[in-house]
Amino acid sequence: EAVKESYPDAKLLVTGMEAPPNMGEAYTEDFRSIYPKLAEDNGAVLMPFLLEGVAGEADLNQSDAIHPTEEGHQIVAENLWAILKDMIEEVN
Repeated sequence: EAVKESYPDAKLLVTGMEAPPNMGEAYTEDFRSIYPKLAEDNGAVLMPFLLEGVAGEADLNQSDAIHPTEEGHQIVAENLWAILKDMIEEVN
């Protein structure tokens, strides 16, 4: 809301995340449903899952199994750019 107020012409992007499956099915579904609603309520573009293709892939994550490696970050950047470039083209 603050961005929309200060920059009414700004394009917004909501990047979704996933809850760990050990939190339970109901929690996971409730968590997952927040992002599409947030995007819709704010007229934002939705990237359903920021870590698509990286989460759960041992060779793309550091030893903590949470944070991407350099290669994992490259995939995240490519996925993000696929959305951002379309948003930028719409503005131009």
